[in-house]
Amino acid sequence: MVASLVGGAILLFSCSGGKTPKQANLETMITQQSDTLTMVFTKNGVKEYRFWTPLMERYEFARDPYMEFRRGINIITFDSLGNDNSKMRADYAIFYEKRELWEARGNVVGKSADGRELYTNQLFWDQKTDKVFSNVDCKIVDGADVFVGEGFESDSEFKDWVFRESEGRMWVDASQE
Repeated sequence: MVASLVGGAILLFSCSGGKTPKQANLETMITQQSDTLTMVFTKNGVKEYRFWTPLMERYEFARDPYMEFRRGINIITFDSLGNDNSKMRADYAIFYEKRELWEARGNVVGKSADGRELYTNQLFWDQKTDKVFSNVDCKIVDGADVFVGEGFESDSEFKDWVFRESEGRMWVDASQE
């Protein structure tokens, strides 16, 4: 009997400082977790993009629900015919579900279908506007041409891109025919 009273007292005191499940902060609670995840997103029956990641954690009860990819991400976007349009990889990413906004950080590399490459440490993709942008240093390599700048904006295909401040090296054929 003494042993059961002592055991009950230890149990009672060990739980008194902890939070019960009702008191736990739902904002920071992982509601879904997946290892080695590949997903394909479609819109109106047309494949838009595919991503894969070694780890996905979803926080659907947060004020701004999001999915976090702490071990990196790879994304491929597709054109209306289902062909590869652009590719991107990063060491870390987060997707804000309500805003349909991706943020990629750490060794971000993007590549367009025509071979143009983007290098930066932070990149955003707003799915609603189909715009890609960054507020940090970026480098674009387009064949022999290299452009470097701070602040970048483009469409998701990297066709129409603009730097806020830029410098670069571009080859010009000055020979006369």
